[in-house]
Amino acid sequence: MSSKRISSRDTTAKKAAELYEQHAEELEGRSGSLTTISGGPGVTVDPVGAVEVSGITVEGAKKRLRVNDDIIDMTFGKDKHYTFKRGVIYSVPTDLYNHLEECGLVYH
Repeated sequence: MSSKRISSRDTTAKKAAELYEQHAEELEGRSGSLTTISGGPGVTVDPVGAVEVSGITVEGAKKRLRVNDDIIDMTFGKDKHYTFKRGVIYSVPTDLYNHLEECGLVYH
């Protein structure tokens, strides 16, 4: 471990140093190894390290936005009515964010 002095009251550091000494050979043997991820259902891992997820949809994904102008009683989707005040930050579903962005109503 390190050569720093450990306080007599620091039981966590004492235990860590003790365990390090007990397992020093094992730790040094693993020092150059890599941990790999095995893909689960719908997950692909390429050798570079990028993870691709397929067949998974996230319900309730939200984005934060501010609108350029007041929007009063806007209907989006079935029976969903929204009112937005200019300058206030809102957390909205991603599809609503994308719609407002396409209409040029999201403040950047």
